[in-house]
Amino acid sequence: MRTVTSGNVSRRRTTSRPTRWAFDVYDTATQSMSSNYVEVVDGRGEYTSIPFRYVWPADMPAGWLVACCFALIHACADEVRGGRIDPAAALAVLTATIRGILTAPGPG
Repeated sequence: MRTVTSGNVSRRRTTSRPTRWAFDVYDTATQSMSSNYVEVVDGRGEYTSIPFRYVWPADMPAGWLVACCFALIHACADEVRGGRIDPAAALAVLTATIRGILTAPGPG
């Protein structure tokens, strides 16, 4: 992955194949982001952009973040009991998910 920064906007290439390119554009000033896709279909380029706003964990109430973590712990236990998550992988899955919630997304 490569990041090119211009002011408050950062672009990150996420995939590249001969007929498909995908890249994300982050604007740290407005906390907006878009996932952009270019694909060659029948010899013509098609462009799709999906905009959204990301939220920094600091914008969320601490009690809400704690509640999310407890809900994920219970959901992970239910998935293990239901045989949908391997018990040996459960801690890694849970840790990665909680880290994703508590870590601010950002450019790069």
